Amino acid sequence: MSFQLLYQFEFQPEHIDEQSEQFLSLAKQHELAMQELYHLNWNETEQAESTQLAQAVYAEKEALDAVYAPHLIGWKISRLPKIDKIILRLATYELLYRKEVPVSVILNEAVELIKAYGEEKSRAYVNAVLGNVVKSNLEQIANLREIAPESITETISYKYADNKDSADNKESVD
Repeated sequence: MSFQLLYQFEFQPEHIDEQSEQFLSLAKQHELAMQELYHLNWNETEQAESTQLAQAVYAEKEALDAVYAPHLIGWKISRLPKIDKIILRLATYELLYRKEVPVSVILNEAVELIKAYGEEKSRAYVNAVLGNVVKSNLEQIANLREIAPESITETISYKYADNKDSADNKESVD
């Protein structure tokens, strides 16, 4: 739900608070349908958390773009599909600021969002960029979760991230 609200913000960047209120109002009106559609119990607490997450990600979008941008090989942020950009922002935010969410879950959910909303070719690319975000911010991510860095690297796959060193083939970022 945070992803959907962020998508809306991308096209209508004005009046974020008002849009969030309308989103919550519609969610409450259609709570049962939402639960059936997404196979989850999306109660008022989760609705509020989804909205708060979307607002936090949107407020930090430039800083989040700066975190993953060095890992964009052959791409500029301005040329990324909006869906990919939103998913990269959301996942980067969760990696850096949401200690209660395991890293492997964040990466998996990002790929699932790409499968549902993005292009086929985006899956490996988004996975690779996020893998490199994890590698370059491993200490910070581990410290936030109060775990050893090795416990993160053991639970995620770097098969895409290790194919190329992003520093070797970096393109300028808008």
